[in-house]
Amino acid sequence: IDTHISSTTASKATLFSQHTRMVVFTAPSSGTGLSTLAAMFALETSNGGLRTALIDLDVHAGGLDVILGIEGESGLRMSEVSAPLGHLSGSALCAELPQWEGIAVLGADPWNGPIPNTWELQAVIEALAQLHEVIVMDAGQGAAVKQLGLDDDTKIVILVEMSVLGMARAKSHIAEMIQCFGK
Repeated sequence: IDTHISSTTASKATLFSQHTRMVVFTAPSSGTGLSTLAAMFALETSNGGLRTALIDLDVHAGGLDVILGIEGESGLRMSEVSAPLGHLSGSALCAELPQWEGIAVLGADPWNGPIPNTWELQAVIEALAQLHEVIVMDAGQGAAVKQLGLDDDTKIVILVEMSVLGMARAKSHIAEMIQCFGK
């Protein structure tokens, strides 16, 4: 019986990692409410019955946990992530993350430690994909996400300030995203 349960659990984890929806939220400039939009999307997705994780990929500025009001909650933050071999256990990672409204949250905190390496960010995403149906990524202006090599099924939401300058910035940002993701 134990073997059967273990193999069933393993195949479910593989199934979820192959079918995890990735949604990247990015903006050409800061201060547009991007983190709030990403969080509300994650909340709506979770309330819709999908296992959802929220990652702060704005690794140079961070603060998603502050916006959510969980900065005082114990749990792992991006500066504490270590994946020297490029792999993490999804269940072990999720057990260490603070929760917001039932959503696992990995906040970036560049003021507390080093910026994670690209392979560590990839390991985090792969680990969360083992247990979640949707991974929402707050990518800020997109610096970190451009290096990740996310797959073609990744959805990208670009939040644009409705002004002449905002539109000019958006044009450049969209061109960068197309070059990066081919979308």
